[in-house]
Amino acid sequence: MHTTRTLILLVLLLGLAACSEAALPTPIPTAAPPVPASPTADESEALPATRDLSTATPQPQPTSQEPTRPATRTPTPVIAPILSIGSPAPGARLPLGGEVEVSGFTYSVPGMILQLGLTSHTGWAIATATGELETGSWRGTLQIPANVYGSAELTAALLDAGGGLLTTDTIPVFIELAEPRPESYLTLIRPQPDLIAAAGHALYFDGNLRSDTGGRMHVAVLMNDCQEEVTDYSFMLNGSTFWQVYVILPENVEGPACAVVTKDEPGSEGWMAAQVPLTIYPRDDERGQSIAFAHPSAGQRFTGGQTINVNGVAYNAPNGEVHINVTTEDGRVLADTTVEADRNGFWLLELSLPPDADGLIQVQVQASLGDPLSPSATAQLIFNLAPAQ
Repeated sequence: MHTTRTLILLVLLLGLAACSEAALPTPIPTAAPPVPASPTADESEALPATRDLSTATPQPQPTSQEPTRPATRTPTPVIAPILSIGSPAPGARLPLGGEVEVSGFTYSVPGMILQLGLTSHTGWAIATATGELETGSWRGTLQIPANVYGSAELTAALLDAGGGLLTTDTIPVFIELAEPRPESYLTLIRPQPDLIAAAGHALYFDGNLRSDTGGRMHVAVLMNDCQEEVTDYSFMLNGSTFWQVYVILPENVEGPACAVVTKDEPGSEGWMAAQVPLTIYPRDDERGQSIAFAHPSAGQRFTGGQTINVNGVAYNAPNGEVHINVTTEDGRVLADTTVEADRNGFWLLELSLPPDADGLIQVQVQASLGDPLSPSATAQLIFNLAPAQ
């Protein structure tokens, strides 16, 4: 009986197992998740309450930090030193062997130094002095020696405490013979300052020497910043006198130059010099057209009844001719003629002075291309005439 129950139970278990394998369900396909619908008013009421941000304490958010730059100082403005010469004026005539007061305006600070200097056109140092700085101005005194005559430059220089140059001002001046005259001197009457000359032509030198002993005289034309001689001539004088010589300018020179005369050797006790600037143009260059007198000298005195030579040099004269007109003070015509100039520019007129003429005589020389009303070059000279005794 017990055996029979056991067999029946096994048969039932096997039948159940067979049914389980045959009845497995078919897998359900995977579907996209449903998109939730917007909540309705009723559903919104059912949502949990949101947080009120109006009363919320804001939380600090991290920010990027730029590198801190060091603070910069605003520099104090620096005013450059200022210096100008107020007196004498440019082109002033300074007395040979005399004294000149120099002054001007400045912006400077304590410790600066004011230096004054006088230099010839040829670069020779003539005189130096130390000036006095005041608030907004300066002044000083220069002692001018008696041994250098002619064109020069006056310079004022502002230096720092160590002697370094800060700023300068320079003006042209002319050192001339003035009263009272020094015991010894050398002057240059011709050529006149800033003469226009031409290559291949003559250049007259004349002047006055005052010297107890005389000496060796040397005239020269210098170029290349007045450092190189291009022509020269030497002669001896025995004492005080008026002197005159000429040189012929080379054919191949052109540009700024200096006409220089010296007595004795540089550095010697009796050394003296005179110098002026001039400009030399090529032969036949229209810019080089000018006229210079060689005789007579301005202000020279003659007596009626004499016959004198009026002569000079015409530089690059058109057609090689010059027109000469000589009149007395009262308008009397003594000469009105045209003369030829040679290749070196020399021209000459023999002038007979009437015995009854008196007063000033005016000589006018012109070079032109045929139209006397439009001269390309002109020069005028006045001398004195006394009636014959």
